[in-house]
Amino acid sequence: MECFDSVDFVSADYLRSQQEEISVLDDNNTSIHPFAGILRQTARFIADHQHRTAVFYVPRDYIERIEEFSNLMGDIALSWKLGLKIILIVGCSFDVNSCSLKNDFDITDKDFLRTVEEEAGFIRFEVERILNRHLRLHGATSSSEEAPALTGNVIGGNFYVARPFGVIDGVDYKNTGYPSRIYKERIKQALENNNIVLLSTVGTNKLGELINVNGHNLAAAVAAALKTRKLVYFSNGGAVLRRKSEKSKTMQEIPLGFCNAILIYYGITISTSGLTALGKSHNKLLDNPDAIELLLHLAWSTWALNQGVNRAHIINSADGSLLEELFTSKHGINTCIYKEDLAEDLDIDENDEDNLCTIFSS
Repeated sequence: MECFDSVDFVSADYLRSQQEEISVLDDNNTSIHPFAGILRQTARFIADHQHRTAVFYVPRDYIERIEEFSNLMGDIALSWKLGLKIILIVGCSFDVNSCSLKNDFDITDKDFLRTVEEEAGFIRFEVERILNRHLRLHGATSSSEEAPALTGNVIGGNFYVARPFGVIDGVDYKNTGYPSRIYKERIKQALENNNIVLLSTVGTNKLGELINVNGHNLAAAVAAALKTRKLVYFSNGGAVLRRKSEKSKTMQEIPLGFCNAILIYYGITISTSGLTALGKSHNKLLDNPDAIELLLHLAWSTWALNQGVNRAHIINSADGSLLEELFTSKHGINTCIYKEDLAEDLDIDENDEDNLCTIFSS
């Protein structure tokens, strides 16, 4: 019996079209005022996230979707206003083939490095421009001395050291590399000063030379170094796992043990230097970039949780999806990975034993 026959990948857009609108209110809400019920139920999530640290990774393609990117920056600013300490990484168009699972990373030579620098600079200015505007809208600055604002800013800087991959299987990757050291105390100080820390996927080595690094790797490495409460990956196309027997129900919360098992099944590994590899050939997945992106996010999320991160979230592209994932009960079409027993998360009872065996049998 083939492993994971009872689980498949499905587009988040497809599920949204099938899913009826769900209220964030539960059956215990008795108020005739909807906002009162919403505030009561979100208050505990808001309190739980105050003074906690989260790392957000946003794909480069979001910047091209102007309205969607602006809304996301607004939601990030609102999350900061609600007390979350945020480290933000926005991917680069040339950030070493970020959705590759076959080790075909781009070689960054001196000429290509100039293009990468220009792209990274454009991304930084766009993020700072839009995010700072939303911070002001949410009260980060104020002209009133009688009502001082919660001061905050978006800052970047030299917060990590990168190292080149060097020669792998006879190929010199030149200025392509990985984060080798995170200056976590510098980041913590910036966060304590109430700033949002913006990291670039173009880092420097000990000699000051520029190194092109993978954004997924950088996000996981920073989250692991700081032992953050959350690591959040935003996806481009959007895919989720579901049981084939439950077409309208997604696997929104996945325990770490399940992630480890599915990565072993697909032969996905991450080397000590951050190279990802797909060890087994699955043509149906190689033709499904959304599924590959989800597997990549699951791999780096699993790596981060094994390094001490509390939870990881994979959030699909939809207006308000970040706020819904962080500050409401589990509605929506996203994926959360956490450290718990598999049986507890999957609600497995004695009648579900055959299904469990189907998932994990070889």
